[in-house]
Amino acid sequence: MGQAISLALAPNLHVYNVRKGALFTWKGCAGPNGARNGVFAALLAQQGVSGPSAVIEGQGGLFDVVGSFDWQVGERSMPRIVDTHLKLHPVCYHGQCAMDAVVDMRRQVSVDEIEEIHVETYDAAYQMMGADPQRRAPTTRETADHSLPYTIAVAMLEGRLSSAAYADSRLTVPATVQLMQKVRITNSEELTRQFPSKLLTRVTIRSRNGASICRSPDYPRGHALNPLSDTELEVKFIDAYESWRGPTGAATALEVLWTSDRLSKVHSIVDALCLDDASRNSSSMAEGNVR
Repeated sequence: MGQAISLALAPNLHVYNVRKGALFTWKGCAGPNGARNGVFAALLAQQGVSGPSAVIEGQGGLFDVVGSFDWQVGERSMPRIVDTHLKLHPVCYHGQCAMDAVVDMRRQVSVDEIEEIHVETYDAAYQMMGADPQRRAPTTRETADHSLPYTIAVAMLEGRLSSAAYADSRLTVPATVQLMQKVRITNSEELTRQFPSKLLTRVTIRSRNGASICRSPDYPRGHALNPLSDTELEVKFIDAYESWRGPTGAATALEVLWTSDRLSKVHSIVDALCLDDASRNSSSMAEGNVR
C-alpha cells in the first residue's frame, strides 16, 4: 500500500488550476485520469515496483509542496459508496442546489418579469462557479458547465438543463446572454459556515413589480441524504447515453447495468457500454466459440 501511494503521488500531483479561469477539455479528464493513475500505481506496486521513500513527509515530498496537514482516514461503519452523491443536472456539483431551486421557481414567475436573480452560496461554490470573470461570458463547454450565471439562465428559460445547452452555438444565444446579466452571485459567510455538512444555496428571484420568491434547498437531488429514485436515474442515463448509441443501445446498456451484481465477468459491462449491436453480437459469438 505504501508503494502504491508513493507511485500515485510522485508522478501525478494534481493542481486546482484545472478548474479556475477559462476551463478546457482536461477539466473532464482530471478525475478519471487520477483514478486511472491510482489503479496503475497499485498494479505496479503489486508487481514489486517501488517508489521514492517518504513521499509525503520526506525532503521534497508532498508536505514540502503544499504544507503539512493531518491526513485523517478514520473508521467507517458503512461502505464509502453509501455516501456517494449523484448529479441530477449536468452541471458542476456545486451548482446542483441552484438548479433544483430555479427549476422549481420557474413555474411561479414569468421570465419577462424578472428584475434580478440573486444567488447566495458558500465559498467553494462561489469560487468555482461565480468568482472568475469567464463565468460571465463562457466560451467553452467546460467553462459553461461551471458557470452559475449561464446554467441558471438556461434553466430559467427552458425549464431544465440538458447537455445540449453546452453546444458552442448555444453559448451566445441573445436571450440567454440577456438573462445572465440579471444573475447576481454573492459569497455568503453564513452558508459557508454550514459547508460541507450542508450545501446551502439561496436563490431569490425579484420581479419588476417588487414581488420576490426564494428557495434554499439543504441538499440537492442526488445527495446521499436526498437520493434520486431509480426512475430519475434511468431518465438521466437514457438522456445522456442514447445520443451516442441510440435508444436501443441505451436500453440494452441499462438492462446490463441493472444486473451488474449478478454478472460473472466485468467485461460484460464494458461491452454493453462501448460496443454497437453488430460488434456485440460478433463478440458474443467469438466468446462462445472460445468456450
